[in-house]
Parts: sequence; C-alpha cells; structure tokens
Amino acid sequence: MTPKFLFFRSSRIQYHVVGEGEPLLLVHGYQADSRIWEKMVPLLKEHFMLIIPDLPGHGQSPLIQATNDMDFLADVLYSIILSGGHSGISIAGHSMGGYAAMAFADKYPNLTDRLILLNTHPFEDGMNKMLARNREAEIIQEGKKEILLRNFVQNNFNRSSSNALKEEIQLATQIALSQPENGMLADLAGMMARKPRIELVQKKRLQADFILGMADSRIPIKFFEQLNKELVNIHWLADCGHMSMLEKPAEVAEIILKL
Repeated sequence: MTPKFLFFRSSRIQYHVVGEGEPLLLVHGYQADSRIWEKMVPLLKEHFMLIIPDLPGHGQSPLIQATNDMDFLADVLYSIILSGGHSGISIAGHSMGGYAAMAFADKYPNLTDRLILLNTHPFEDGMNKMLARNREAEIIQEGKKEILLRNFVQNNFNRSSSNALKEEIQLATQIALSQPENGMLADLAGMMARKPRIELVQKKRLQADFILGMADSRIPIKFFEQLNKELVNIHWLADCGHMSMLEKPAEVAEIILKL
C-alpha cells in the first residue's frame, strides 16, 4: 500500500487508501498502527475503499500532544475523512480505536454512517482499570516497555488457541514493540480521561455493531448486559480473545460484509 499524508496541526499524519467502493475507515488501537489490519485488507478491499491511518504517536505519525484524548483523535479522523471529500463514512475501530470512533460519531454525527466496534465498549474506566493503566505508565517510564509488551500482547489472544496463533502473536508483538513510549503514554492518559458513550451507541438513528470475543480477557461479558439489546447489535465470536481481526479475520469480514 502506498502511503498518503496530510498535515494536522503542522504534523504529518500517515494513512493508506486501498480498494474500491463505499469508504470504510479502519482505526487501530493502543500498542498498534495501521499494520494491525493486514489480514483484513485482502478480505475487504474488493468491497470497500479502506482508509487506514496511523494515529498520532503510532507508526509513521508523530505524537502531537501529551494526551491522545478521544475528542482529539476524532478531530484527526475528521481531517482524514475531509481530505478524501467524503460526505459520510463507516468506521471500524478496534479497542482504543473504538473509543475514538465513538467520539467521532458523537462529535460528527452527520458524517457517521455506521459504527463497527471491535473488542471495545462504551463505558468509562473504573478505578481498578485506572490503577492498572497508571501502573502500566510507570513501567514504560522505567524503561521496561519490552517486558510489559511481551506479556501484554500474549494475553490479548485467546490462550487456548495461542499455539495455532504464533504468527499472529508475533506480528502483534513486533508492531507493539515498534511503538514509541511517548505515544503509549499519551494513549494511556487519553483512555483514562475518556467519557462513557452508552447513550450514543443506543441511539436509534445510529447503526452501531459490536464484534466481541467470547474469550476476551480485556472486556468482561457482563459489561454488555447493561446495554439495550434492541438498540445495539452484538456479534459474539467463539474462541476469540481481544484481537479479533487477527484471530478470526474471515469471521470478522463476514460480519462486516453482511451489515
């Protein structure tokens, strides 16, 4: 894929465009960049124009500010969409990318055709999660990023399938290790500061679909018992952890194509 660039607040943001059809923005999460979607691209590019950015502080896009708060990331996505001249777009966001996608839909509802939310949720961080993120930030600041990430990435995958997913785990680990420390710290600060989007995803006018792993250790199933099932579509993937686009790419693509 040939990279494209735009300038946002005097910083160069990199993104890729591949395929033809209705635009679909693929937004990566924490510890990742646009490469995390590589198994999804061949499954979707014949049906969509895929727009795949590196968020600030990830991949080839430099960090712009100390906190990657979700409204700021929504503005970055808006600039990318505007540069392509799109009047409406569907957004698929993974994990933190889902938080950014929900912030975009909240801020730019008239541009949002559909939300596809992979391994993410609309709730704010609880106290235990905030404590865990703060401890994670401390480990990064202590220069122990590699130790942290090798354990963290492994635990993102369904443990019972880890032997069959060695290639995918290696890819995710390589991508995570290549992310700059300042970007990771900005993400952690932004995720802790985010607000809940429960009302947003339950709005009748918004088409919101969650794609979730039954074996996702990061997101308890009980979270989704709080949502109105008549207003939110939830697609469960068996034997899948937190990395659905790497663990079950064909199943994820099938769900997206049916929406």
